[in-house]
Amino acid sequence: MRRQPSTRSRRLHIVLALCVLLALVSTVGLIAGHLFSLEIGFGPGVVDGMAVLGMWRGTAYVVALGQEGFWWFELRLVDRPPLGSGAFGYRWVWDSQDEEYGIGIPLWLTTPLLLWQSWRLWKRRRTLLPGLCRQCHYDLRATPDRCPECGTVTAAGGRTVA
Repeated sequence: MRRQPSTRSRRLHIVLALCVLLALVSTVGLIAGHLFSLEIGFGPGVVDGMAVLGMWRGTAYVVALGQEGFWWFELRLVDRPPLGSGAFGYRWVWDSQDEEYGIGIPLWLTTPLLLWQSWRLWKRRRTLLPGLCRQCHYDLRATPDRCPECGTVTAAGGRTVA
């Protein structure tokens, strides 16, 4: 009989998949960011304006615009100038006249952080498999009450008592 994955395990796998996807997008943006620009804009639910997520020239942007609009997706093969002013890849724009407010985070920072977090979640995934000791990952199918490797007392079903 196969056990259903726990809610915690499902959440971990969803976060892991999202982290890997963001790491891949960030890596592509870091490598080819001078060749293309990517923008996703959405307006419903944002009061008097819209939010824009963008990536170009090695920087990921989150911008709030005072313009009315619904949504758009734009991928262009163009080299855009950086948005606003900044240093070390960080950008910011604060223009109350045009109602543009935004920040930019350098992809040279986000890419390694997302790859590191993906690796940590991948390694942690093993500890969530049922029937393994939470301390040393020993297979507890033969001895579900106590881990013979490290001596950790477990509850019924091979789960470690916290």
